[in-house]
Amino acid sequence: HDNGIVHRDIKPHNVMLNQLKRNKWRVKVMDFGIAHIDPTGQFTEVGDGQLTQTGQALGTPSYMAPEQIRGTGVTKLADIYSLGCVIYYVFTRRTIFSGSGLTVAVSHLNDEPPTIISQLPDMPQGLDRIVAQCLEKDPGKRPQDAIEIGNALEDALKDISDKPMSEIWKD
Repeated sequence: HDNGIVHRDIKPHNVMLNQLKRNKWRVKVMDFGIAHIDPTGQFTEVGDGQLTQTGQALGTPSYMAPEQIRGTGVTKLADIYSLGCVIYYVFTRRTIFSGSGLTVAVSHLNDEPPTIISQLPDMPQGLDRIVAQCLEKDPGKRPQDAIEIGNALEDALKDISDKPMSEIWKD
């Protein structure tokens, strides 16, 4: 986002982790095929309808922000919403809403997302708060940048960062 890019398709398949050393990782975002580049960094809303040549909305329904689904325009805050969906998926191994693309899209517009703690009661409350903030239907209520989310995640997860994965995901 600091470089004026709105990705518009943040999802687990487009995020890679690169281990630098023990407990130190770098997140890499991949596949900028439908990204919007705004060199001014002003993040003005992108387009009405945002249709591809085949008439499909841009993005993956399971990870799309409400404003992206409505086609009313996206800013970096749509990517923040998508990041919340990815974080939820990483911990629960489930998408927030399930069903057909249209059903999922309508759920993103109207339904309250389930919490991580409803799926994994031993997760830190701070993690649930971060995801809930990212998944606000109103973009103005979401965290304003990914660095803010990264810092909050680091703080929220510090108590479980040294636990083996088998303790975190007991199933």
